[in-house]
Amino acid sequence: MNTIVQGTKYLSWVWIVFIGALMITPGGIWCIRCGVIIDAPGYIGDPAVTFLGIGAIVLGVVGLITSILLLRQ
Repeated sequence: MNTIVQGTKYLSWVWIVFIGALMITPGGIWCIRCGVIIDAPGYIGDPAVTFLGIGAIVLGVVGLITSILLLRQ
């Protein structure tokens, strides 16, 4: 497989892990300038955001490991 395509695939999995990590940090991924209003419509709550962040990290790690193992076969 082309090395650029392979590198992009790894970068995509790492990006998912990075976004998941941002979701579980106290600052989060919310707008730095305007913040988030907890009573705002559509706000799903801190536990749900943390759950989604952990899910994104797990998905990214599993995808990255799977990609590496498929490359070595």
